[in-house]
Amino acid sequence: AASSCWCPRARRRLWGWRSGKLFPSDPESPPRLPAGLLPLVALLVTAQLVGPILGSKLVRVGPLVLDGALVLFPISYICGDAITEVYGYRLASRVIWITFGCQVLVVLATALVEVLPAAPGWQDQDADARILGMVPRLVVAGLVANLAGEFVNAMVVSWLKRGDGRGAGAMARRFLASTASAQAINSLLFYSIGFAGTVPASTVLAGIWGSWLFKLGYEALALPISVPWVQQIKRRSGLDVVDRDLVSYSPIRLS
Repeated sequence: AASSCWCPRARRRLWGWRSGKLFPSDPESPPRLPAGLLPLVALLVTAQLVGPILGSKLVRVGPLVLDGALVLFPISYICGDAITEVYGYRLASRVIWITFGCQVLVVLATALVEVLPAAPGWQDQDADARILGMVPRLVVAGLVANLAGEFVNAMVVSWLKRGDGRGAGAMARRFLASTASAQAINSLLFYSIGFAGTVPASTVLAGIWGSWLFKLGYEALALPISVPWVQQIKRRSGLDVVDRDLVSYSPIRLS
């Protein structure tokens, strides 16, 4: 059964979702996607792919020392909130796996380029290696942390929406709760996998706390923009999926 929606027009626009498809069954019909979905997915994938590159630089934000990726990574959680809020957990889980596949592809392509011999006259191999060179442990930490965090984010939004209202205040509460939960998991996994045993435990704990606090503050400051934006997407698409019949939040189960 398809996820419950709040209006007849939304039900009509879920035509292909009952079988897990996003396109009409008529092969002669032009393919269509729900309004607002493509920009959200594009922004989510961009944030997840560019973030690790920005993370090669440490920056100071007030008393906190953070990696540059934190400037962009919270956007992925805002987009994740919006996708789950409007289109439901089933579609969100597919988008998360697609994003993860893109991340793996970038990691493999970057690793391949780094091991290929430099062309004659290329003078910037050392700089290139410093910026794009990857420590395997950190790569694994980033992939695991991002995948787990995105799924926790989607699960919390979907679960809270079952019993919460559809107003702006309720949506803001869902977004904050999901970000607080997901970013706690993300920060805990990344710093534990990436740095435990190589730096003092106090440094790891400080990184977890600082990262979580920054991301949650980022989400809170963005609410005056993100909530009206999501409301506009709902109006344009006619969708406001509530996963009332969803019996499993397994990340592996996509249908």
